[in-house]
Order: sequence, then structure tokens, then C-alpha cells
Amino acid sequence: MFWLAEWNEPELHPYYDASYPWDYFHLTTDIAAGKKSPAALTAYMAKEDSLFPEHAYRMYFTSNHDENSWNGTDQELFGKDFENFAVLAATIDGMPLVYNGQESGLDERLEFFKKDTLNWKNYKYQDFYAALFDLKDRNEALWNGQYGGEFEHLPTTSDSVYAYRRVKGEKEVLVILNFSDASQDIGFTNFEGSAEYKNVFPPHERIQISNKGLKLAAHRYLVLEK
Repeated sequence: MFWLAEWNEPELHPYYDASYPWDYFHLTTDIAAGKKSPAALTAYMAKEDSLFPEHAYRMYFTSNHDENSWNGTDQELFGKDFENFAVLAATIDGMPLVYNGQESGLDERLEFFKKDTLNWKNYKYQDFYAALFDLKDRNEALWNGQYGGEFEHLPTTSDSVYAYRRVKGEKEVLVILNFSDASQDIGFTNFEGSAEYKNVFPPHERIQISNKGLKLAAHRYLVLEK
């Protein structure tokens, strides 16, 4: 049996296996609205480490039944950066949640107190989520709780680009997110040497990462597996 608490208090663990990181969700909507910088994610993750035990599964999300109905759709809350925040929720730590219809590009607020049938359309994000969850399943660095790798922020030369990696043994996943309206030439301030990674998304090209020389289009992401 698996127990999920819809609250955010560290004291809920170990009585519950997983809990909702409401502070994280509100932080991401503030970043999407331009109220906070992506750099605030680093302080958030440090706070999480200090408050929650290693075995606590934190359930990261871009939407759920409350947020979709009362506060907005993915496009309303995250705009052009929705995919960036979906990647973040699937890779930053813990257990990701996909809400009803997100894999089909749900663009409406669902009724909360009565039946509201989903229009599944063409499964716009099916391959997107499948790639992320296949990576999470096969790569130990992204496993939940104490079984996964530690989060490590990688400072870049652009305030609008956020990068991090998770490493467990010989397994590594590196994520780079461009939250800017413009293409960015990205450099890393403390990436030692260089290393080759494979893009998790098509065309699955191999990418050499070093301190400089990487270009990323506006509102785009790289999810790289070493």
C-alpha cells in the first residue's frame, strides 16, 4: 500500500510515503510569471534537503485537480515554458504527477464538483511524457527518494537558463532549461573538463558539454543522459 498526503509538512513522514510540495508549485508559477528568477530553485532544493528525510517522496507537478479547476490551465499558468516546467517536475527530484488530460494538451479548466468529460484529441504530449518516464524508470539517477541521485545545480552564464544534474553511481542525467524569449549561448562556470551526453529526445544526438559553446533556443530544454 502507498500513502500520499495532500499536505506539505515534514512531520507527515514516515507516516506517509509521499507528500505534495506546494511551495515548489507556487515557486514555479511565480517564475513563469516573471515574479522570481529560476535561480530561486536552488535555495528551494537546499531547504527541501534540510527539512525532509531522504526517504520522503515529494510529488512534483504542473497541475492537479485543485490547480486546474481554480487557478488555470497549463497555458494560463506556464505559457511558453510549460514543457520546461514539465521536464523540471519529472527530473528535479521525487515522484512526478501527470494530471488528467495533460498528455493530450488539456487546454480547459475542468469542472470540480461534477462530471466533465475529457476531450483526448491527438495525445499531443504522449511521446514527451513517455520519453521522460522511460528515462526515470531506467536511469537510477532519477529514482525516488534515497534510491535516486542527489540534485546538483550547475551555474550558467545566463540568468534565464537553469541547469542541474543528478548522479547515482555511473548513471547521470543533466538538464538544461532556457526560460528566455531569446536563444541563449550557454556557458557553465564550474563544469570541469568535457563530457559526451545523449539527448533523451529525438533525434537523440550526442552532445559534447564543456564550460562553453552550447546554444539553446528560446523556451527550450535539453535532457541529457551520460
